Amino acid sequence: MIDPITFEKTKKPMKPFMVTQLQIAFERNQMILSEFDEVLHKQLIDYEVIRLGKDKQPVFSSKNEHFIDALGLSYLAFVLKFPELTKTIKKPKTSTKIEMTSAQLGQAGPKKMLHDISQGFTNPWESQKNSSKFDPTDLPGDRPVWQKVSTNYRSSSSSSGWGTRSAGTNRNGGRSIW
Repeated sequence: MIDPITFEKTKKPMKPFMVTQLQIAFERNQMILSEFDEVLHKQLIDYEVIRLGKDKQPVFSSKNEHFIDALGLSYLAFVLKFPELTKTIKKPKTSTKIEMTSAQLGQAGPKKMLHDISQGFTNPWESQKNSSKFDPTDLPGDRPVWQKVSTNYRSSSSSSGWGTRSAGTNRNGGRSIW
């Protein structure tokens, strides 16, 4: 494998790469298989990662996987030899031009943040809250209504809700069961 950044050749296990490329082809609907091939269909369904090896590489099932290996190897040939057909691997593009700029990296973000803070916060929903524009076909309850609720709001209901774990509360407000 050639690293796209450093252009160095590295040795990596080929089977995980092959399986990943085949998986991408299926996810992108680039693979057309016969609907009558029950053997391949069964093998694709049963194919799985059994465990991770000592080198953290996946170990695939080795039972009834010969058709998948053949399909993966044939698709891998397309990926490596005709990348313009599969569109999964792009050749690295290099440039020989160097451009100079007076902009400083990392300064735009903090300056914009300080500018936004100095301008103050405006509620984007404020204009819609008091808007006189409404759809006459709206039913009551279709439009949201803004209501101010105090922070110490408690429901007047004394029974516990369906989502609580308690069977009731004691008079101190705590759980009565435990």
